[in-house]
Parts: sequence; structure tokens; C-alpha cells
Amino acid sequence: MKFGAIVFAAFTIATNVEAGDVAQRSREYFVVGDFDTRRGAKAALDLLTDKTTKVFSGSKMFTRGKDPLTAQQVDIVWEGDTIWSFSYDVAVAVWPHNEEQVRAVEDKYELSRLKGRRVETGHAGGIWLQIDYECEGVGVDVICPMIFRSNPGARNSKVNLTWTNIEAIRQAARARYDEVKSKLP
Repeated sequence: MKFGAIVFAAFTIATNVEAGDVAQRSREYFVVGDFDTRRGAKAALDLLTDKTTKVFSGSKMFTRGKDPLTAQQVDIVWEGDTIWSFSYDVAVAVWPHNEEQVRAVEDKYELSRLKGRRVETGHAGGIWLQIDYECEGVGVDVICPMIFRSNPGARNSKVNLTWTNIEAIRQAARARYDEVKSKLP
């Protein structure tokens, strides 16, 4: 009897841990290989090889480099230790009509756990696919924390995964709002 209770308790704990892991994937961060946006800009930049940095806008910087493990391109927009945008190229061709290929990428990078999946495909300039996740806003003000792009017909077929720091953008917008409001009579 005690053995059954122990097995049940172990099963319950294991199930709860897995459920917690599923809930942890959110739009607030992105992990690929050794890169984890929760660790900050300095940690991500330290991992890059062959990197170049230039001013992006104001005090924000843009750094392009390579993942030392895969030699794939990584683009980071950052300010201080805050990552504003993180973009990673994956050397694989994913065809828009091949749902298994699309789902494989989504499952590998846990994109399938995100809500609000919006798919666009097209043929202008070659076959392409873009999937946006958990977008917010209207019209030109739409921003998506996670975007999956593929252009398999291109000469250098690859998948691009781009994460945007929605919270940093919200904080900047609030600061601009407060600044303007404080100047009003």
C-alpha cells in the first residue's frame, strides 16, 4: 500500500513539473543553443564570434555575429544589458506547404506553446512563409514578440527566428508618454 502511495506521489510531482515547464515558455524570453535572452545583452554578446557593432537608433546598438557552435548568423539590438531584439538564422529550408517541417521548428524552439499563431505565405520574389505569435496592436502599430520566417526558394535557404522584447518596448512607450504628459500645461 505504501509503495502505491509513493508511486502516485512521484507521478504527481513529475506531472506537475512537466506542466510547469510548459507554462514557463512565454513571449518574455527566447532560448536557442547557448543563447538565452533572460541572461541579458552582455551574456549574449560574449557568445558571439566575428561580430560587428554599429549604432542602431539613439543609444541602442546593433551587433551582428556568429554562433560559435553552428556558425549561424545572430543579430542583436541592445541597450545597456537589455536585449530589444534577438534574431537567429537556422540553416534549414522549411517549405510553407510542408506542415511537418513547420511543426518540427515550432516544437524544437517551443513556439507551439505560444498563443495567437498567425500564418502568412506568398510567392512574390520566391516562396516564403512567416508565422507571427502573440501579436498585439492594430494596423502599423502591430508588434509580435516572436516571428518565424522561411524563404526556402532563396539561394541561401534558411529559417530566421526573431524575438522582440515587448516589455522593454512597453516601458519605453510609457516613459515617452509620461515625458510628453509632464510637459503639457
